[in-house]
Amino acid sequence: MEFTIIKQDFAKSLSIISRNSSQRPNLPVLANLLIEAKDSTIRLSATNLEIGISLNINAKVISSGKTTVPAKILFELISSLGGEEINCALDNQTFKIKSNKSSTSLTTIDPAEFPSIPKSAGKETFKIGAEKLAGVIFKTTFASAIDESRPILTGVLIESDGKKVFFVATDGYRLSFSKLDIPTPQFKTVIPSRVLSEVGRIAKDNPQDSVEVFLANESNQIIFKFGKIEVVSRLIEGEYPNWQKIIPESFTSKAQTEKDSFLESIKLSAIFAKDSGNVIKLKFEKDRLIILANTKEIGEHIGEIPTKLDGPGGEIAFNYRYLIEILSNIESQTVNFELIESLNPARITLDEEPAENFFHLIMPVRVQ
Repeated sequence: MEFTIIKQDFAKSLSIISRNSSQRPNLPVLANLLIEAKDSTIRLSATNLEIGISLNINAKVISSGKTTVPAKILFELISSLGGEEINCALDNQTFKIKSNKSSTSLTTIDPAEFPSIPKSAGKETFKIGAEKLAGVIFKTTFASAIDESRPILTGVLIESDGKKVFFVATDGYRLSFSKLDIPTPQFKTVIPSRVLSEVGRIAKDNPQDSVEVFLANESNQIIFKFGKIEVVSRLIEGEYPNWQKIIPESFTSKAQTEKDSFLESIKLSAIFAKDSGNVIKLKFEKDRLIILANTKEIGEHIGEIPTKLDGPGGEIAFNYRYLIEILSNIESQTVNFELIESLNPARITLDEEPAENFFHLIMPVRVQ
């Protein structure tokens, strides 16, 4: 195998691929990426058995073939090399890289040991613009659980009723919901949030692309196809909890405020809340929102931002981390904060989108 490739194209592709190889694998080949050269294309593939990703790059293929090389080292090497073109060749199971006056050799592993990564096949489930998909993903995935004790909550529920596709993520303390109006076959599946986050990053980097989504229930996999990039994920088995039952039917107060000011004030309060269970208090008054945090050994911080309040307002307390994460993942400059009483879930919505398209619920903290 031998090919010549543009360094910039190679490095950009390796940055995507190397993120998804295993760092401490039980199988050594999972730390490698598969390189396949054929016709005028180089296909790169990596997997950690939860996610598999493949992409094609144009190159001058002198002789076809395939091998596997350490993903992280190859990425670091190619990113550091000078010159515009790189020559790569497989010689007696050694992968040789030449650029300008530089020459490097990498040990390979037999490509027969590399797990197969399915390619998109069958009828697509739905198709959507990459920029729109990225927006939905970033507004939901962060709310999924990190704790593996309930595996189903480490994923994101994606469900279609035939006319709309719903994205739902929850860790039991907060819930994020987003909806896309897309006609699709009816389906219901749960995807690992780590995989969906990677799909979101690729979609953000390729906003002009269209994303085709293929669901293969018989193989328990879902495939996202972005032009020359394909991402394959296993699905999480199990029944997602009945999330609708925790949503309040109505709210008694609604406060509208500027997002960046809200976020800045929460971050300042967080400095004083880290040693008191991460708890901050919000006090909603007629034309202002007061944000308080204190730790006996350190001191107290009180922030105040203007707000437009409809309803009686009141006091409620939260883990500040949950507020920072939702406000950091929405692009809107104005947010609506809806509440009932201090022990009921609060809801964040956006002016630009009705609540039936997006909302975020947060459970409050009980304080004395």
